[in-house]
Amino acid sequence: MKKITNLLFFLLIAINIFSIETTASSIIFKDITKDHWAYKSIENLSQKGILNINGDIFNGEKGINRFDMAFYLSKTLDRVEQDKADREDLIVLEHIVYEFSEELSKFGFDSKTYLERINSFEDRIEENKKSNDENKENLSKVEERVKLIEDTIYRKNKFVSSEAGLSEKFNFLNDVNVYLKSNMDYQDSGTEDSDFKGAHQLGLAFKRSNYELFLEGKTSDKERKNGSLLIKGQMDTEIGKGFTLNFHTTDYERYLKSRFNNVIYDNHNSYQYTISSTGKTYEYDSFDSYGVAIVNNNFGIYVEKTRTDYDGVFKENNAKAITIDDSFSDSFNFISQMNYKYLEALALKNGDTENLDYEVVLKYPIKKFQVALGYAEKIGTGRYISGVNESDTESSYVKFDKLSVVNGELVYGGKSNLTVGFESKFNEGEKLYTTYYGSYKYNLTDSGKIKYKYEYINRDKALGLSDYQNHYIMVNIYGSKLNTYGAYNIIGLNKNYYVNEGKIYSLEKDYKETLIKSTYKINDKSLIKLGYLLREMNATTEKEEIKFIQGQYNVNSSTSVFLKYIKNTGDDFNDRRLDADSNIIDVDFDSRTGVIRAANEGRVELGIELVF
Repeated sequence: MKKITNLLFFLLIAINIFSIETTASSIIFKDITKDHWAYKSIENLSQKGILNINGDIFNGEKGINRFDMAFYLSKTLDRVEQDKADREDLIVLEHIVYEFSEELSKFGFDSKTYLERINSFEDRIEENKKSNDENKENLSKVEERVKLIEDTIYRKNKFVSSEAGLSEKFNFLNDVNVYLKSNMDYQDSGTEDSDFKGAHQLGLAFKRSNYELFLEGKTSDKERKNGSLLIKGQMDTEIGKGFTLNFHTTDYERYLKSRFNNVIYDNHNSYQYTISSTGKTYEYDSFDSYGVAIVNNNFGIYVEKTRTDYDGVFKENNAKAITIDDSFSDSFNFISQMNYKYLEALALKNGDTENLDYEVVLKYPIKKFQVALGYAEKIGTGRYISGVNESDTESSYVKFDKLSVVNGELVYGGKSNLTVGFESKFNEGEKLYTTYYGSYKYNLTDSGKIKYKYEYINRDKALGLSDYQNHYIMVNIYGSKLNTYGAYNIIGLNKNYYVNEGKIYSLEKDYKETLIKSTYKINDKSLIKLGYLLREMNATTEKEEIKFIQGQYNVNSSTSVFLKYIKNTGDDFNDRRLDADSNIIDVDFDSRTGVIRAANEGRVELGIELVF
């Protein structure tokens, strides 16, 4: 009887936490007062219709029978589902069922069935939390975009007459923007040529919900073209049955990657070269392809035309493209993508050569687990493995006709996330390495997560190649005002660079790397961005450090100013490389900057943007 009384007590508490708004009046029983310890729970049960008692006697000490127990438990679980209880509520109820499973069995209940039902609720809660985490990061951007659209429409409507006839004639003004972007930067290189350099854009934009068009004049002291007139735009429109047609000109990003990142299409180009007669260094960063695509939620077909050498300067000056994949440049590229049920695939084909990259992944969910097995190939003639050697010439690269990769992964999902997997890479059938890895991710709160990842890289000891270990610690805290990402990595060997024991390892072997990115929104008009990257070589005292800070102030909906400072004490840094979480690093928060140039003395940039 004591356990039955306790059971009722805990059951009342469990139901009481799933409270709902009600206007029912207070209950009145002759044998219970408002001061009684169970009064609030009984009142809550009565108001919700879970506890129905005829008469004015509660009989709280009376033992309950199997009919009462079935009724209360059923109503409780229904209430859990209807009120969408959170995880803490489910834990309380779960403990009750565990505690009194023996007594419940005597009443003819299957505790296992109830616990499975609770677990199913918990799974749904975790799925919703995961979806909310993904949406939360984009919510502020959407809100800002909506506000900008509203302000733009309001601003332009002020110049239109309120009379209906005239207003209709000038309605197109709501879709037209004239904008001016101007910035000036200064870098002290220690030479007489040190000077302020400017970049300026004046453009006319026409925007609708499904397409946009720009006519833009651009001039810059640091671009390889000192003046240009550019027409650019893109279109997204539904063509029926869930499919969307997309077209874009140059200056728009097209970035696709496979599940295990063995196939990546990135249309970003970055160049740096020197004209010997003047000693000047020219720079160029751009999303340099145009193309068309037909996509839906599960399939996508893309045709891209890359233009990495359109002015002839690239090859004439023996420039090195730092971010572009030369295997898919200066040609039409055909890309197909699929993500449907148990199959995921991405294929990239160069239209002018035999070059082909593809990855196929089979995946299968088993309750909270997901198993994935992938196979990838890079095929072509005279292609080479990423990385350079002592002489920095293409002839020193390790060439291949067929590079293949096998990946396997087992992921456990829930509030915590556990992953184990492997990757084996082969050059013409000869094994280059096998990496075994494991990671554990834990959601600290609704606004943060921490992750640890370990990699063991096994190489062929018969060839005198050593094994290495990598460690990664990543923390992400995000909220309405502050979003911070931090990572501390101990790199034994960057597995993307495995050619031999050449010069490339001076940068990609035995080092520690610290990365911090933080955005703080001071108010609706101003924000601050901070970026920091530090590489410390274990074998020497050499350090490579990138510091970035930017302040931005939105004067109003049409005027904004910014001031930023960046210092890079190392070599040119590829800012579009992937971190351990397979995200683009982007230290300076600018995806258009493919490479952060060396700037030992730092560089200051001041800019303004006006929209009319």
